[in-house]
Amino acid sequence: MGKVPGLYSDISKKTRDLLHKDHSSNTVKFRPDAPPGLAITSSMKNGVYMSTISTQLKERNVTADINFKLGKHPNIFTNIVLDQRHLLPGLKAICNFNAFEPKSQMIGLHYLHDCAGKPGINANIIGLTRTPILNFSGLLGHNTAALGTNVSFDTKTGKFATCSAMISFGYAGLIASFNLNDKGNTLNASYYHKVRGKLSKETNIFQRALATLSITAVGAEATHKFSTTVNTITIGMQFGLGRLTTLKARVKHTGMASVVMQTKWNRKSLITTSAEVDIKALNKTPKLGLAFSTRS
Repeated sequence: MGKVPGLYSDISKKTRDLLHKDHSSNTVKFRPDAPPGLAITSSMKNGVYMSTISTQLKERNVTADINFKLGKHPNIFTNIVLDQRHLLPGLKAICNFNAFEPKSQMIGLHYLHDCAGKPGINANIIGLTRTPILNFSGLLGHNTAALGTNVSFDTKTGKFATCSAMISFGYAGLIASFNLNDKGNTLNASYYHKVRGKLSKETNIFQRALATLSITAVGAEATHKFSTTVNTITIGMQFGLGRLTTLKARVKHTGMASVVMQTKWNRKSLITTSAEVDIKALNKTPKLGLAFSTRS
């Protein structure tokens, strides 16, 4: 039947990462994939220097990620995960704490089983106040086809704050999904195609053409709002420039184009540079970004 597709938030994640992650100029942040330790990320935004110090602590079935944000508005973010597999395989309790914003704090349960066909479920209480937001999301299916929903209820207003549904399809590195968001007001369609690293007899002509151009992934996203009939379109590609460097390029229907280049300095350090320019107004100064991340 295939692998489990993950949780509701995982659907279209690869497309979002390709088209949006790190593309916001001057706010580039990247955390290297390395064993737990101390990580430092520094970036420049509108001429203002910002830095984040992150660390991960593990003790038996408890994992805690702690982030210290330094800059004009300092803050402390903590994410604690309690693995409850001894009670039910795939069950985890999650707590998110923001030191200075109680309304954004969250506690919840997360269930994701390794067996395909079993649902991925999230149930959360957002905002540790008298009137929190109750959130539920579920995803059922496998990596070939999946159905999901995401619902949030605001106990303060007594109304549904969020009501979304989606359907996803996947095959041989290709993922397509359709999301109905904003209580049915917004329709979003996304596409992601990963190019295989090694060509084989089963590799199709399209993948072979992309591989010859060093293109490792392509993606596109289109959104339509029924209330305003406004459409947005974004397309992007990822290029492999050797073993240590990747380049992502994105262009929007508005004419805004951006590129992000990430280079591994060593096994634990990464340098990220970005640039954004308005193609329709080339006389404007492009926005540039620079970030450095390292882990002990």
